[in-house]
Amino acid sequence: MYEGVKFERGNCGVSIMRSGEAMEQGLRDCCRSIRIGKILIQSDEETQEAKVYYAKFPPDINRRKVLLMYPILSK
Repeated sequence: MYEGVKFERGNCGVSIMRSGEAMEQGLRDCCRSIRIGKILIQSDEETQEAKVYYAKFPPDINRRKVLLMYPILSK
């Protein structure tokens, strides 16, 4: 009889704002106590290089496995 899988501590999610936030509720539905961080990355208007404008992560992110939530793929 299959009883499912157990959520392991030591995981976290990081949503890439704004589109990744749409995936947060689904992650919380299956992993209720998971910690979630956020990051906002935009292109610099002058250099066209990616620049981090905002980042907030769980304090112990370096010891966690990270699920990066970004539902949009582009070139």
